[in-house]
Amino acid sequence: MLMAYHNHKLVMASEASNKNKYFCPDCGEKLIFKHGLKNTAHFSHQNHSNCVNSEPETEQHLQGKSYLFNDLITFEKGVQVEKYLKPIKQRPDILIKNLAIEFQCSPITNQRLRERIEGYYQIGMVSFWILGSAYLQKRVNSMAVLRFMRYKESVGFYLVFLKVTQKRYLLRYQIHQIDNQIYYSEKLFSNWQELLNYLHNSAGFKTTTPSLLRVTSLIEMNLRSSNHNFIKLQNHCYSNGVSVSGCPLVCHYPRIIPPLFGNNWLNWRIEIILKLNEVTEIPIEELYKAIFLKQTFDYNFPFIKSIEFFYHRAFLDFINVLCKQQFIQIKAGTAVKISEFVWYRDTYAKIKAIKKIKKEVKK
Repeated sequence: MLMAYHNHKLVMASEASNKNKYFCPDCGEKLIFKHGLKNTAHFSHQNHSNCVNSEPETEQHLQGKSYLFNDLITFEKGVQVEKYLKPIKQRPDILIKNLAIEFQCSPITNQRLRERIEGYYQIGMVSFWILGSAYLQKRVNSMAVLRFMRYKESVGFYLVFLKVTQKRYLLRYQIHQIDNQIYYSEKLFSNWQELLNYLHNSAGFKTTTPSLLRVTSLIEMNLRSSNHNFIKLQNHCYSNGVSVSGCPLVCHYPRIIPPLFGNNWLNWRIEIILKLNEVTEIPIEELYKAIFLKQTFDYNFPFIKSIEFFYHRAFLDFINVLCKQQFIQIKAGTAVKISEFVWYRDTYAKIKAIKKIKKEVKK
């Protein structure tokens, strides 16, 4: 803790003294004042404390919280640190009016994260979560990290980290998915105001697009390694007389999709094509419901308010590709198949077809 009571007044740990006695603002228990050359000055509860906010804090969390407070008071009014919100029994790291800022360093379960978010929502507040180094070091496609994503039109899907030792905010933005990979841009900011200004300004979109040869080999590799998702998809394809390794090239377009599909980046497109093979014509919205309602996407993105919007938009983008490549036509809101989808015998036949197309494009 960075704040405690002394003589009925709140005192920052950075201004505290060993000579004085300090008490918890939440429970009133006597606190221990800790400081040193290497450690951030802070208060902690006695062992076996009954206070709901007596959990130990890491040095990184203390340093980060202190940095956030000192940085934010330069640009914002009414900044409070560790303000206890009695109605919901929560204490955000930083509070600015109706905005709770949390510096998340340790692991947190999906259920606990949702409880914290809902708690703030119940009292008319919103929460903004900044991630520590443990999250920065995880795999970029880890759902433990991606679940903290937010969306803003100017920067797309994004995450904010705090590099405590450098005293810099790291913005990971334009997060998107191509096949099974997550791609993004990054930018460092020296203070909160710089970060906010960038978030509110439009940024150009940049990405590199892997070749179709790569994704074709990727599918084969997943099948050979008995990846559960691909084996399940392969069995489904077999039951329809085709092979996932030879799925139509159109299944891979558009190349860029929202970073919300996880391992199911290919499944839903194949399902759409199989459905169109089965019925030849179907109302667009009926097709969407038939496919997306039975997909097992990871819906644990609590900061994405309209996640259904992004799934629906990805669906319509794919339908648009099918139209442009003249596989279907749209008549009065109904998709009508007008040409056959080309399935390949196996990976090698598909690779051969891709190379042939590339050669023809170069001519």
